[in-house]
Parts: sequence; structure tokens; C-alpha cells
Amino acid sequence: FIPLNATEIELNELNETYPNEIQYISTLTPSQEGMYAQYFQNRDTKTYQLQNLSRISKDVDLSLLEKSVELLSLRHQVLKSAFTVLKSTGAIKQVILENRKPAFTVISENNNYTEEVLNKLIEENTKSSLDLQKDSLFRVTIVDFSDARFMLMHAHHIILDGWCLPVLINDLQKYYGKLSGRYFNSTLFFIRN
Repeated sequence: FIPLNATEIELNELNETYPNEIQYISTLTPSQEGMYAQYFQNRDTKTYQLQNLSRISKDVDLSLLEKSVELLSLRHQVLKSAFTVLKSTGAIKQVILENRKPAFTVISENNNYTEEVLNKLIEENTKSSLDLQKDSLFRVTIVDFSDARFMLMHAHHIILDGWCLPVLINDLQKYYGKLSGRYFNSTLFFIRN
């Protein structure tokens, strides 16, 4: 059963684009329509991209953290969204995809932490815009220095807002705690968009 808000023609087209992956189809909210319109006019824009940087402990098990991020996307399925304009009708649809996982990347930096190097690595990692149809719209990047570790959450505002990020971090810590038997502490550095 697929809860959907699509005609049979639209569903057939979506199934061609995302074969055997569709969990849910919906129309966009007015604010999502506005964000999509700006994206459609300039696909290279980084407008509406949210970032949250936290310092985390070096003893966090990164394989368990990655699994925790996957569990997070099962609880908050909006993290598995894709957006597409249908050729058949011109309608814009939000599609929740069964197999879409948040991107999880580890950048190993063999030097001690400096703010300058951290900012450069974050800028390089987030310099490209997110493709709303093809890319994971929620990404977690771990920047691992020899003496410090940081977690960057990067998402498009079309799927969540800044108020959601603390909820996601809290749920992520709970999942990690259940998998590892202990919680990890994080110190929030910034949220920017």
C-alpha cells in the first residue's frame, strides 16, 4: 500500500523515475513550492541549505554512528525525500524513497584541529548545491582530526528547518545509545543557513 497524492499517469511516471522505491507521494506545501521555485530558477544555489556543526567525542564508534543515522531516517522518513517535476502534468511531487539513505562521510585529517582547517574542510564538503531529485537531502559528515572530532549535519530546508535539528540530534544520540550501550556528548558550535 502506497499512500499517495498522484493520478495513475503521475504514478506511472514516478515509478519509471524511482522503480520499486516509492513509499509515499505528496504534493508540496506552499513554503516548499516557494523553495522549489527558487531552486528550479538556479539549480546551483546553496540557498535554503542548513548546517549544524557539533563537536563529538573521539571515542564515538563511527560504524555505530552511521547505523544510528540510518535508523534516524527510518523514524523521520522525510529524510528520504526526493522532489521532481512530472513531465506528464507539470506537477511537483515529494516522494519518500524506500532505499534512500542519508549520506554519511568521514573525512580523516591527520593533523591537530584548527578552526581554519575545519572551516576549509566544511566549505569543500558543502560547496555544491543539492540536487532535489537525485541527492540525499540529509547528510552527515564526520571531520576526524588527530585530537578532535566534529559532526556536520547538512540538509535542505525543503525537508526540515532549524527547529528540527535539535530533535534529530537528540534522536541520533538515543539510537547510538541503544546500539552502543552509552550516549555520546556533543557540543553545538553553530547552525547556519
